[in-house]
Amino acid sequence: MTTVPVRRLAIVIPVHNGERTVEAAVRSALGQDQPGCRVIVVDDGSTDSTPDILGRIPSITVIRLSNAGPAAARNQGWKAAAEADLIFFLDADCIAPPDWVSRLLRYHDEEQTGCVGCVYGLANPDSFLARILYKEFERRYEFCGVHTYFIGSYGYSFRRSVLERIGGYDESYRHASHEDNDLGWRLIHAGYRLRLVREVKIEHHFPRSLWSYLRVQMRHGYWRMKVLRAHPGSTMGDEYSNIFDYLQPPLVLAAGLTATLGSPAPVALALFGTSLVLQAPLATGMRRLGCRRREILFYSLLLGPLRALARSFGMVAGLVWFWVLGEGS
Repeated sequence: MTTVPVRRLAIVIPVHNGERTVEAAVRSALGQDQPGCRVIVVDDGSTDSTPDILGRIPSITVIRLSNAGPAAARNQGWKAAAEADLIFFLDADCIAPPDWVSRLLRYHDEEQTGCVGCVYGLANPDSFLARILYKEFERRYEFCGVHTYFIGSYGYSFRRSVLERIGGYDESYRHASHEDNDLGWRLIHAGYRLRLVREVKIEHHFPRSLWSYLRVQMRHGYWRMKVLRAHPGSTMGDEYSNIFDYLQPPLVLAAGLTATLGSPAPVALALFGTSLVLQAPLATGMRRLGCRRREILFYSLLLGPLRALARSFGMVAGLVWFWVLGEGS
């Protein structure tokens, strides 16, 4: 008779000032139908009521850091779960379905699989902006295969041996941006594959405020430059973020600069029009997936250009910091 090894599991949830969503995230982790999941929450220097909320939830392990960043928080979490041979990561603004762990678990028998993840669901459909952003994610997932080049950190899993081999997260990524991209590329360079399970959805609280969303996008542009410097092979993008996403920000920035500097209007309009064309494949796909006409117009004519402009500012700053000055490399 063949003995089936017992899987020792841990769920790690990093959080920083997550008072609105962290309790639902933790309770969804505790409610998994797979028995024996240890839940570790890493409070990364929260200054809101997060510590009080966590203190009221039984059966979890809480680790407190002094705002070291999500990469460091995740590393602290999986290393603290010394007894676990499988590590699942859940973001604090997400809610996992009860079968999240059990459904991803079955794919870890594939030796070449270094990561098993899933896709986003929508936790706040009452928000106009959140609905649009979720539809964009749905459209992007259509470009991804079963084995992909990028899976987000909101609900993915690893064998401990894989994390130990590649050294976990790069803690020089101090903010919640592109630390998962970097980890994915290092997994691929080490010969592993990333497995995407589309049938499993992690409900995510998408941004409600346009201004806060644009600030995050500026940060994404900045940290993307660090990823491009560390992994030149990612220059053409991946299934999720393709070359169009890299070209649109400088086009919008160039359009704004030419208009500001008094260049002929047709030049600025041509640059701006080209940037709109680049996002047409996403917009048409979102329309097919159920976005209303006014949502598509908002996405195409306002959200897309504003996001590209915000990203371009971040990319310029990142280009100077990581490429010209060579910092953080």
